[in-house]
Amino acid sequence: MLIKIDKIIFFSLLFVFLIPNIDYKNFMLKEQEHPVHVSVTNIDYNSKKKSFDISIKLFADDFKKILDLKFDKNVNFENKKSNKYIDIYIKKNLKLIFNDNDINQKKNKFKGKKYKKNENVIWLYYSYKYTKNYKKIKIINTLMNDLYRDQKNLFIFTYKNIQKAIKFDKSKTEEKFIIQ
Repeated sequence: MLIKIDKIIFFSLLFVFLIPNIDYKNFMLKEQEHPVHVSVTNIDYNSKKKSFDISIKLFADDFKKILDLKFDKNVNFENKKSNKYIDIYIKKNLKLIFNDNDINQKKNKFKGKKYKKNENVIWLYYSYKYTKNYKKIKIINTLMNDLYRDQKNLFIFTYKNIQKAIKFDKSKTEEKFIIQ
């Protein structure tokens, strides 16, 4: 019986003196963080619409964190006012260059279609009308690189029957290739 009381006293003292000193906010953040920092970008050519459909998948908490830091705002994905910060960040950190033309500079052609948050993931959907023939493609992908050293950005490009998969990271942010 004495042993049970000692354990109760020990845990009571632990609860009274130690628990109140824990930084719950940081403790909870650490518990919720995920061990993998990755994004996935798909670019698919839609021959019917003569456009590229672009989808980007990011961890919502990571993406919010970087937007909050970059723009000194509390970005809320449910608020349409946040769309401009999302678009600015994406256009700065994901550059698509076809035949030496940066499509991010074409204000009327590269358009955000919608954003969809699903649990801890956010999907960003863009569309780019492009009817010209091209051969040279250059991709620059620095998404989330300035937040995490171990960030990996997977990129899948599909045009007709050609598919190209690329892994970007902090040391490799650019890739060029030719489509025949």
